Amino acid sequence: MSSSFSMRLRAMRLRSFSVFLLALAALPAFAQTSGAQQAATQTPPAFEVVAIKLYKGDYHYGFINGTRDMFSSNEDALRLMQYAFNVPVWEIAGYPDWAGSVRYQVDAKIDDDTLAVLDKLPGEERSERRREMLLAVLVDRFGLKYHHETKVMPVYELVVARHGPKLTQSKTTKTSTTQRNNTMKGTGTLSDLAIWLSRIVDRPTLDKTNLAGRYDVQLTWSNENGPADEDTAPSIFTALTEQLGLKLISAKAPVDTIVIDALTKPTLD
Repeated sequence: MSSSFSMRLRAMRLRSFSVFLLALAALPAFAQTSGAQQAATQTPPAFEVVAIKLYKGDYHYGFINGTRDMFSSNEDALRLMQYAFNVPVWEIAGYPDWAGSVRYQVDAKIDDDTLAVLDKLPGEERSERRREMLLAVLVDRFGLKYHHETKVMPVYELVVARHGPKLTQSKTTKTSTTQRNNTMKGTGTLSDLAIWLSRIVDRPTLDKTNLAGRYDVQLTWSNENGPADEDTAPSIFTALTEQLGLKLISAKAPVDTIVIDALTKPTLD
């Protein structure tokens, strides 16, 4: 790996951002595609250089970083798959034990031609292409093979609470979310809120409110891992009812899951 490439990697790791925020993201449908979009579909973009090593640092938390032309992560294979598939961990099944415990330093560079194609795509589609690039790395270097399978599993249904919703109609069409500790502010549909909640409660969450429209929401809650100054905040379940007039009820429903058929430890660089 060239010294300049190594310097870029070190610099990029300092600009870590959380992949977990993953959060409220609308996936728009496009009736027409530009020449650049068609080219990206016909020829899937790929990283120019990929380096994989065992992570030997002492940084306790895993991260997945992305800049315009670089990708870097010190995560385990399970979190890399979660990022590539863009699903919560509980939608992935059948992986070996080491996939959730052995962390790898994965560094990759995007060449100029691929950047030119990606730069012309809408933001969410560009993100999707970048996830596909990582998925190709998992297939090539980790021997990933998988299939989709529908399973009936425990879920939460998001419904209107007894005294009605406490929601503010949004004046924007933008979908967004920000989360700091255990406070969330977001804008979107209640289906978007259900997707975000599924990651907080660690269970698939389905919007059953029958409320259309877009809303500005703010939610503050506490859990056993929350900061000390949030000890007096309610649980996520109580907060939903008190602050938004919504509630979660337990149910079972068919859920699309990704079943891992094969995954091997990668050859290291």
